[in-house]
Amino acid sequence: MKKLNYKITGNIFFIKLIIFCLCGCRANEAPPAGFIKNPQYMYKDPFLPFHRAWIRKDFNLNAYNKIIIYPVNMNYLKAPETVGKLNFHNYNNYLERNKKHLAEFTRKAIINAFNKIPGNRFEVVNYRGYGTLVLKIAVVDFVPTKSVMNSAGTGLMFIPITSIPLTVAFGLITLPLKAALRGTTDSGFEASVAIEAVICESVTKKVMVAFADRVSAPAAIFHVDDYSYWAHVENIINRWAVQIVTLMNRKSIKTKIEGQPKFLFKPW
Repeated sequence: MKKLNYKITGNIFFIKLIIFCLCGCRANEAPPAGFIKNPQYMYKDPFLPFHRAWIRKDFNLNAYNKIIIYPVNMNYLKAPETVGKLNFHNYNNYLERNKKHLAEFTRKAIINAFNKIPGNRFEVVNYRGYGTLVLKIAVVDFVPTKSVMNSAGTGLMFIPITSIPLTVAFGLITLPLKAALRGTTDSGFEASVAIEAVICESVTKKVMVAFADRVSAPAAIFHVDDYSYWAHVENIINRWAVQIVTLMNRKSIKTKIEGQPKFLFKPW
């Protein structure tokens, strides 16, 4: 009977951990960085996956079928916080190289999404004209994965106690801590990216859409991306690219666009 009770108690504990992490793994909203003018008019749209958004009332998506993707603006990037500096990539010329990589990767990811997603009706072009929109994005915050810290922590997972490996136990214990640090503070312990973006009419240059979002790496007991400097960040950007293409092709403003995953059940 005691063994059965332990098993039930363990299952309940595990379920509570998962619920806790699912509730806490959404990154805090990034404060306005200045790339979007008049951010006070933005709001939380329940049909969009972003923290804040604004859509011009007379914006008619059907009037456009071409889009220009501007080079990503890195001039509004927030300086790393104390914990965010705990990576050798932030020193010497690494930071500038990383900013260049991040800008190029983001632009390529969006262009690839427009070119490859089935059903997309927008052609990516490099010239202004009627029926053409312009997408401008700025990366305003960037926290890479602490791959060295995660690797060191993983070493503790395999220290046996009474012949039971701590692999799963360590993951379960640290998972809610990671989720809490990521979801309730700007701790810098978890990978995250924040962007501000505007979609303009290419001829009149009027802003038609504006949105801002910050996403952190999904919670997981164990995931191989925790040991890669770029993996979580690039995955977030790739999902953003899909969301942007979906936004540009949705049939109605009431069409809901799904958000990014909050929990990873597979280790790869």
